Amino acid sequence: MKIEIKLSNDQIMAICKLLDLLEHLTPTTKPEDKLIRSIAFEVWDKFQTIKKKLVKSHDLFDSKKKKVTLKYYEAYGLLKIIRETIPLIYDQYNHAILCKLSNELDQKLS
Repeated sequence: MKIEIKLSNDQIMAICKLLDLLEHLTPTTKPEDKLIRSIAFEVWDKFQTIKKKLVKSHDLFDSKKKKVTLKYYEAYGLLKIIRETIPLIYDQYNHAILCKLSNELDQKLS
């Protein structure tokens, strides 16, 4: 099952910034945390590729939304990551973007 979401450039950049924080988290021994982190690294690769394409094509200031297709487990993992790490985001703008995205993902997954 695949989940399609339309993301603005700001949302893509906010997700990349959030996923970059995962490198600095302490190692865990819980299997559920390891599962979420392994999904996070797959999603991180996907969003880094999208980000690089945006930077190369100079579309950073384009207001068109990009369609991103995630597998169900990737969307679920991204939702869990956003909800668990959103307190680490101090930038209010990115915080609001990620809150809105988590609500959209929650609706799509329901």
